[in-house]
Amino acid sequence: MSAPLPVPSDPYTQAEIVTALGQQADDLHLFFRGVPADRFFMGTETRWAPAHHAQHLVQTVRPLAAGLPWPVLVTALQRARPLAERLRAPGWTKGPPKPRTYTQIRRDYQQVLRQGARAPARYVPRLRAGHTQDRLARSVQVSILNLQAALRGWDECRLDTLWLPHPLLGLLSIREMMFFTLYHNSHHVLGVQQLLG
Repeated sequence: MSAPLPVPSDPYTQAEIVTALGQQADDLHLFFRGVPADRFFMGTETRWAPAHHAQHLVQTVRPLAAGLPWPVLVTALQRARPLAERLRAPGWTKGPPKPRTYTQIRRDYQQVLRQGARAPARYVPRLRAGHTQDRLARSVQVSILNLQAALRGWDECRLDTLWLPHPLLGLLSIREMMFFTLYHNSHHVLGVQQLLG
């Protein structure tokens, strides 16, 4: 089984992120459809089945795509968060840090995983009887395409001025959240590849 095309090295602009999301949506759809059917729902005691990885991506991308079209809501959430909490977030000292690159976000996420961080309970995949391989593969694609469409509505300059909480990485700018999402999706493809050998 071949891997999806890699994320372009350090996408940064809104246009580069939008392009990377579109490519990744199609690549992941083909990837999950290409997993051998007899292994799609088979995991181990310590490793999720490919179906779990697909459902986890849907559970993490869908709410982000649903909230992103509403910059006013993101702004309100940001204002409601106490300044002291923002200052405790990784990288915050005397105000917002310089935006991190895709490579830096990838490195920071890998570091928290090495330290034992795991998906919060709300993101642990829940499979239902109606889930099929084709349906889950399509759900991954649609979730990412919806995120891509939502991101198109944002001005480049606002990507670094509004922040969202991440359960493992603290506050991330919208741009950084997109970097995380691109890497996180690829990270789970790697998990499936390792499981399948």
